[in-house]
Amino acid sequence: MKKLFSLLLVVFVLAGCSSKPVDIEKAPSKISEYVENSNSYKAVCEMEIYKEDKTIKFEVGVEYLSPDHYKVSFTNVQNNAEQIIVKNDTGVYALTPALGKEFKFESDWPLNGSHAYLLNMVIADMKNDEETSVKKDGNDIVITSKINHRTNHRLEYQELRLTDKYLPKSVGFYSEEKIEVKVTYISFIKDVNITKNDFMVDKIMEESVSMLGEGSVASVEGSLVVSYVVDGCTLKNKKIDSPVIMNYGGEKKYTIICQDVMDSDALAVTRIYNDFEITDIGVAFINQNSITVFFQNKEIMVLSDALTENEMIDIINSINFS
Repeated sequence: MKKLFSLLLVVFVLAGCSSKPVDIEKAPSKISEYVENSNSYKAVCEMEIYKEDKTIKFEVGVEYLSPDHYKVSFTNVQNNAEQIIVKNDTGVYALTPALGKEFKFESDWPLNGSHAYLLNMVIADMKNDEETSVKKDGNDIVITSKINHRTNHRLEYQELRLTDKYLPKSVGFYSEEKIEVKVTYISFIKDVNITKNDFMVDKIMEESVSMLGEGSVASVEGSLVVSYVVDGCTLKNKKIDSPVIMNYGGEKKYTIICQDVMDSDALAVTRIYNDFEITDIGVAFINQNSITVFFQNKEIMVLSDALTENEMIDIINSINFS
C-alpha cells in the first residue's frame, strides 16, 4: 500500500512539473495566427448592447472565407427578426428575408471601422495599437487595445478575452466609464467547408425565405413613440394615421416617417445606400441625409440635411411602439 501511495505521489508531482504556465505575452501573436492562417471559419455568438434602461440582445452567425468574403446574420432576440450582411465579389448587401428585401451598399465594410462581431477586425485593431496590453484575469487572457468605431465615438477600447488555450471567448467594447457592447462566442470552427457560392445573395435569400413559415412577419402594435429629441429642437406637427409623419423644428429641422412595408417591393433591390449601422431595433441603412430601418412590418425613416449621422442614429435607437 505504501509503495502504491509513493508511486501515485511521484506521478502527481511529475504531472505538476510538466504543466507549463500560460505565456500571456504570446497571446496576441497566437490569436492572430489562429485566425489569419485559417482559410475559413464559422462562428456563433451572442451580442449584447447595453443601454441605461435595457439590454438589446442579438444572436449572431458569422461565416468567413479568405480573403474577403463575409456573411453575418443578426437575429433580434426580442422579435426574432433576422437581417443578413453579405460581402462578396460584387459588393456589400443587406438582406431582410422576412420582407423579401435586398439592399446594396457603396461601402468598404468591414474595413470601415471597428466591429465587435468580426474577429478579423478585432485582431486588426489589436495589431494597429502600439499600446496593446495583455493581462491574466482568472483563467482568461485579456488583450486590451484602442478601437476606431465609425459612428459611436464614445467607444474607446476593446477587451478581447481568450481561454488559456488562446481561443476566442468574448469581445467587449468600452467607453471611458463602462462596457457598451459585448460579444460572447458560443462556438468558433475554423477551416470549414464553404465556397464563394455560399456568399451569393440570391442563394442566401432563397434559403432564408424558405426557412420562414407563414406569418413570419409580425405586425407592430401600438403607436410610434420617439423618446429622444435633438437638443434645440421641438415637435412642430404630427400626422398620426399611416404614414405617420413627425416634423421637428428649431436649431435643426428633421422629419420622421413611419409607414407599412409595401408587398409590391418584395424580392427587389429597391435602393442603394452608403453604409449601415447596427441599432437597437435592427440594421439601419444610411445615406447622406437619411437613415432607414425596417422594424417588423414598418419602414421608419429619419430625414434631415442638418442632423449628423450620430444624431439620426440616436433617434432610431429611441424609437418604440406602445
